[in-house]
Amino acid sequence: MRHWVNLALLFLFSTLTVTGVLAFTLPFSQTNTRLHVVSGVVCVALVAKHVLSRTSYFRSIASRQSKAMGLMRKASVLGFWAVVLVASLSAIPPTKWLMDQSYETRQRTQIVRASSLVGFGQTSPHQRIVVRKPKREDDATLSIHLGYSTSLDQLPVTAAWVESTTGTMIETLYLDEGIAYSEVVPRSQSSGVDSVLRRSDVLPIWRHAYTIVSGVDPDGDIDGLSGATQNHRFELNPYLQPGKGNRFVVCVEFNLPGD
Repeated sequence: MRHWVNLALLFLFSTLTVTGVLAFTLPFSQTNTRLHVVSGVVCVALVAKHVLSRTSYFRSIASRQSKAMGLMRKASVLGFWAVVLVASLSAIPPTKWLMDQSYETRQRTQIVRASSLVGFGQTSPHQRIVVRKPKREDDATLSIHLGYSTSLDQLPVTAAWVESTTGTMIETLYLDEGIAYSEVVPRSQSSGVDSVLRRSDVLPIWRHAYTIVSGVDPDGDIDGLSGATQNHRFELNPYLQPGKGNRFVVCVEFNLPGD
């Protein structure tokens, strides 16, 4: 059994290493994240089993009379662990430099994330639902149901957002995962198209509204951003408060690249 656990840990650690590198260097992927998390959970379970099977060894190491590991060596291990923790939490070099090389940092102007209060998913292969929960329990919830024709072999690229009555974007509620982390549309969503497609090619209306509020154009350049009007807020929470008379517009844009 010991050899089985050792080999399993080797394969799981290899999977964690590969998926960790992919998560560090490439745009977010639900599949890669799922593989990383599941492998990590199983790895933790096997490590726990391995540690429990060797409790006598760790007790002997922890004891003051341990000859295998003296007090200074134990202190050095704890000190090394503490340095790694403090450096990571405080972003002390070279940890900050390391994180600056990640995709998340290098492409931060391209990444679009919805509010943490937004949840979305597919209720069936041709139906999606987007739910914007309120910040306060007494406020209203916004739900958007998106239904597509069952004759479609490929679902269109979709964006859903909320604008004020004057046409200024308040929040992006939903953006397909394929283009939420990169300005370039992945080939899986642009099959049959020879040229490279960008967000502005597929979802021009959403991209124009997003450019105005973010100040970041499709090339990643930061433009001058004018201030919001006095009555405008760049979050949906105040608009969901009942009895306030706030009005907003729900917008949905979809397009099938190459159609």
